[in-house]
Amino acid sequence: MAEVLRSSLLERAFTGQLVPQDPADEPASVLLDRIRAERAAVPKPQRTRRPRKTAVATTPAPTPTPAPRTAIQQEFEL
Repeated sequence: MAEVLRSSLLERAFTGQLVPQDPADEPASVLLDRIRAERAAVPKPQRTRRPRKTAVATTPAPTPTPAPRTAIQQEFEL
């Protein structure tokens, strides 16, 4: 029952039957044409390119320092 109600509600929501329709609203095609015309009237800003970053010279990783002779290594079982 709840699933039928949910699907019915979604169907009505997508078809615009949940709220009263305003006859003064313009169709979507007219709205999209108006938006396209407004965008075409505004000149596109010039895109500037950022200069490429130069490669940074990398230094080799330092060799690990050896453990002190007095250090004790212990292994644990998990």
